[in-house]
Amino acid sequence: MPGTVRFNGQDAIPGQKSFHWLKVTTRLDGSDLNIPIHVVSGTQAGPVLGLFSTLHGGEWLSIEMLRRVTEALDPTSMAGTVIVVPVANPAAFGQLTRMTPDESDAPDLNR
Repeated sequence: MPGTVRFNGQDAIPGQKSFHWLKVTTRLDGSDLNIPIHVVSGTQAGPVLGLFSTLHGGEWLSIEMLRRVTEALDPTSMAGTVIVVPVANPAAFGQLTRMTPDESDAPDLNR
């Protein structure tokens, strides 16, 4: 049986695709900063592959590429797990800026 992947108390079920919100922190305005996570969990144990996009807010085209990859994967014929993070920096994406606005002392996630 494959290893269990869990986000916020919810398990990703082997042989299925699932979507989760990963709570990162509470922002200065009191709202939650969450990251969207897609998990494609194969029916057999195997390696885990992480695919990340949009470390910088203007990288919107790669979101579509990860959407297509996620859609094309068939978890019933897979061994292992693919974890897809289409927007790794939602603060910068929300403002379409390269740098993380007013959220950290290291505003470029690529550095």
